[in-house]
Amino acid sequence: MRKGYFFVLWLLSGFALLSFSAHSSAMVETQTRQQNAETFQFSSLENQRLALKLGKELRCPQCQNQNLIESNSPVAQDLLLKVYEQVEAGASERQIVEYMTYRFGDMVHYQPPFNSHTALLWLGPLFILAALSLVIFRKAKWLQKDSQP
Repeated sequence: MRKGYFFVLWLLSGFALLSFSAHSSAMVETQTRQQNAETFQFSSLENQRLALKLGKELRCPQCQNQNLIESNSPVAQDLLLKVYEQVEAGASERQIVEYMTYRFGDMVHYQPPFNSHTALLWLGPLFILAALSLVIFRKAKWLQKDSQP
C-alpha cells in the first residue's frame, strides 16, 4: 500500500515538472517572438508601440486563438512583417486593421464588429439566455401547479 502511494506521488510530481517546463518554454518562445518584433528597426518609439499593439490585437488566421506575436506559424510572421511595413509607411491603426480585415475577414479581430455576418455571434448568447429563462419559467410554473392540492 505504501509503495503505491509513493509511486502515485512520484508520478504526479513528474507530471507537474513536465507541465511547468512546457509552460516555461512556451513563455520563453512568446517573449522571443515579441523581442523579434521589437528588433525591427522602427523610425520612432511610437511606431514600435503601435506595431506591437497591433501584433497583440490581431489574431493569426491560421492558428486557434493566438495573436500574431504568440503564433509561430509562417503566416503570422508574414503578417507581423506586413504590420511593420505598413506602420513604417505611415498607415494608421485603423487603416492596418481595415487592410487585414479586407484580406482575412472579421476573424482577425478578437472583437469583431457588429454587422450582418456577425449578428448571430453577438446576439446568440442573448437568444440562448432568453430560451433558458423561458424554460425555467415554464418549469417553475408547471411545478407550482403540481404542488397545489
